[in-house]
Amino acid sequence: MVSDSFVKQFEAERSALPGAGLPWLDHIRETAIERFGESGFPTTRVESWKYTNLSRLSRNEFGVPEPRSPESRFKVSEALLTPWLMAATDCHRLVFIDGEFSQDHSAIGDLPEGVILSRLAEIIESNPDFIHDAMAAAEPEDGDGLSALNTALLRDGLVLRIDAGIELPLPVQLIHYATDGDTATATHPRHLVTLGENSRASLVECYVGAPAARNWTNTVMTIDLAPGANLEHARLQIESNDAYHVGLTRLNIARDAAYSGVALSTGAILARNEFRAALTGAGADCRIVAGALIHGRQHSDITTEIDHAAPHTTSAQLFKNVLDDRSRAVTQGRVVVRPDAQKINADQSNKNLLLSPGARADSKPELRIFADDVKCSHGATMGDLDQEAIFYLQSRGLPEDEARKLLIHAFTEEVLDQISSPVIRDYLNKILEAAA
Repeated sequence: MVSDSFVKQFEAERSALPGAGLPWLDHIRETAIERFGESGFPTTRVESWKYTNLSRLSRNEFGVPEPRSPESRFKVSEALLTPWLMAATDCHRLVFIDGEFSQDHSAIGDLPEGVILSRLAEIIESNPDFIHDAMAAAEPEDGDGLSALNTALLRDGLVLRIDAGIELPLPVQLIHYATDGDTATATHPRHLVTLGENSRASLVECYVGAPAARNWTNTVMTIDLAPGANLEHARLQIESNDAYHVGLTRLNIARDAAYSGVALSTGAILARNEFRAALTGAGADCRIVAGALIHGRQHSDITTEIDHAAPHTTSAQLFKNVLDDRSRAVTQGRVVVRPDAQKINADQSNKNLLLSPGARADSKPELRIFADDVKCSHGATMGDLDQEAIFYLQSRGLPEDEARKLLIHAFTEEVLDQISSPVIRDYLNKILEAAA
């Protein structure tokens, strides 16, 4: 079984993992690999994985990427990496190639006082106490096998910490690039983001790769927003059609804090974007917009859980998928309202554009409401392009292919409209136009 191979990989690699020898981190890793050994890969018998079958992924043997020389990294940058980079003047940038930090391609730049932006592996080695509480709080739950595997085998990732009252003017761009090596490889990035009280930042998280890369990215990001903090977060996944991607974003949103997230997926044979958000203080606000543009036999899964644990909290979720050929999109949105979480407002909408008879969309909204003074709504639609609109555009001189592209762009534009930063919006628009 592939799960056994990962347990053996951990035993072989544990002494070389960052922080090996730190008692508390060794304990976290050992507990995590035990949980993964017990849970393994989730199956369709698990309710939240009912519509996403990982059997194709679990039949692969994934190795550890080999360290690359500076010369090979330079070739990656010149040939394939550059199109994904935001300008150094527009962002603070960290780049990882096959899970390994690349100093040559990163451009952290000058940071305001009170902002720390660094590699996880570097902080584990130089100042482990700095991330002790964050790592301990992010221990995987029982049955959460993939998150546990990430904890056991994590090597590197991003650490962003902003002190109270600080606004980071430029966005942070995080890029993970997968190369097309001879063997299939797996990486397990771990990212920690902490915003202090009344601080503000934006983050662009990108997963891309060479056209023939055969990789599995199993990533976990933990975001903690203190009272009054504000984070705008864009997540872009455009890995190769031979890749697999599983990404989990955990959120803790305190009193009067606000999170605005956009997740877009166009790559990978199988991709899952999962968000678990806890609204723990009155006035907390969480907005998630996610979508997929897929074709062939691609499978996209967007799964969310918004936990309204405090009164006077709001959440809004919008999902928009465009499917062609025999692709499949799964959208699962769970909203939980705790007994004391009165006067909350939660909205969820799922819209699917099916461009061929073989495309399939599964929509599963779920409301668990234990309070009586709430506003909760959900809706789902599925359909093809408006043929009258296509005819109208053709009558104005547009070829049918161009007319269809224009209508698809209009359908997906609502996702980009949720982004307030012009720099991030223009960047994502350029990437999507190139991928269309």
